[in-house]
Amino acid sequence: DLNVNTNIAGNLLLWQILENESYKRALENDKPEKVVDKDLIRELYQQLADLKAKYPERFEEVVKEHPDWFQAIVDEQKELDILSRVRSDSPEGYCAFYEGIHGIKPPWQVALWISEIYKAHEQGLGYTLNGYRGSWKSVSISVDFLAWRIGNEPRKTNLIISANDDSADKITKAVSQIIEFHPFWKKAFGLIVPDS
Repeated sequence: DLNVNTNIAGNLLLWQILENESYKRALENDKPEKVVDKDLIRELYQQLADLKAKYPERFEEVVKEHPDWFQAIVDEQKELDILSRVRSDSPEGYCAFYEGIHGIKPPWQVALWISEIYKAHEQGLGYTLNGYRGSWKSVSISVDFLAWRIGNEPRKTNLIISANDDSADKITKAVSQIIEFHPFWKKAFGLIVPDS
């Protein structure tokens, strides 16, 4: 008979839990498979570094045998490194935020602008950015920098000044979408959520 009752092979209570609708919804909402044990990642990363130092040939074998393991550990370690820097009120902190949001380091001109903004602020001066069209000033400064400042100082008030209402609305919408929907935001500033 090909129709086998799976309840015979399992624990009745376990099957009842697995078939429970609220349990299924909780699995769907909480996504426990996405939970990362940061201490475990650090430990695995350190073990890989030790393996590479002591047994370089064995390290290559492990990477070839399990490239997905290696890549997952390296990716998690990179994200942990970025997250450790993102709350620093410095150009390096902003660059970490940019990398976390966009998956790449900021373009050279963006990193330069942020450094100049910080230097001007330290001297008690304002800063005027004269960038060419398409140089990423709107995304990098108006949106990303503002979102990052909100993450670091959520109790402060921010003002957006633009040539017209439509441009200001686009900036505020982009910032609010990062705060509400971006997975990196939730990791970096998880306690800061939209007021809705």
